Amino acid sequence: MNMHRKNKCLQLALLPLAILLTEHSTAATIILGDTTSPRIFTYKDSFTRPSSSEFTDWFVFSFNPTSYLDAKTISLKSGSIFGITNLQTKLYQGQLDANGAVQQGLLLAEAIVSTSGSANTTVQSISPLLVQGGRYLLKVSGRATGTLGGSYSGSLNLVPPGQVPVPSAVSLLGIGLAMIGFVFRGRRYLVKGQNENTLSAC
Repeated sequence: MNMHRKNKCLQLALLPLAILLTEHSTAATIILGDTTSPRIFTYKDSFTRPSSSEFTDWFVFSFNPTSYLDAKTISLKSGSIFGITNLQTKLYQGQLDANGAVQQGLLLAEAIVSTSGSANTTVQSISPLLVQGGRYLLKVSGRATGTLGGSYSGSLNLVPPGQVPVPSAVSLLGIGLAMIGFVFRGRRYLVKGQNENTLSAC
């Protein structure tokens, strides 16, 4: 009986770890809407394990007239606790069909990756590109590898010819760090509480 009780307690103690190590994948389509240039769109998402691991987000938007477009995506890593690997940001021509499915067209641009702070901050940039008014897709994909998941945020700028695109890296970094900090604190306390409640049963 005593051995059975110890085995049961061990199983309960290891349950949160088994849940955290479970792999999942997610795909989402987010409508940013129709607009007239100049305009700034913001986009973001966060992922918690085991609810997600690999992810693909499609941000759908359209605009007029012909404009310069640039985009930045930022993700912050916190050791093995919180982070995203293989983060990619790509711009396509395309739209949704009548059933809401993504119709991916021509690849127009792929973000260039840079890191800073001992590789703890990943910044992806699509340089200003002159594109005709129409329907477009911004694809953000990657893998949430932190034990508590990962998060990213971004900014997409549209500026008519003759105007200088406004850099958004500073404000975007602030938004990204604030969002990631908020999600991280919430998940940390949640998991801590779950572990304490589980172990107290033993």
